[in-house]
Amino acid sequence: MQQNTITRVEHIVIQHEDATGFPYATRLYFCVHLLPDLIKVLSNQVGDLVAQMERRCATAKSMLEQLEGLEAHIAASRDPLVKDPPR
Repeated sequence: MQQNTITRVEHIVIQHEDATGFPYATRLYFCVHLLPDLIKVLSNQVGDLVAQMERRCATAKSMLEQLEGLEAHIAASRDPLVKDPPR
């Protein structure tokens, strides 16, 4: 008796349709079938984002080095004891 009840409940859940109009089992199949493609797309997007961040970090580091060099040059030009400013 217990097993028949579970089978009927499972049948009702599998046949249940929601706002999409597709039975649960069909939606589940689509999700499982499309999951690898979704993961691949998300992985590519994360890879692109990481590459962008690495480029931005390299640009920021370069700009910081240029600013530090400029600051040293300006400081050296103001100091009368230093003859040759660092380059």
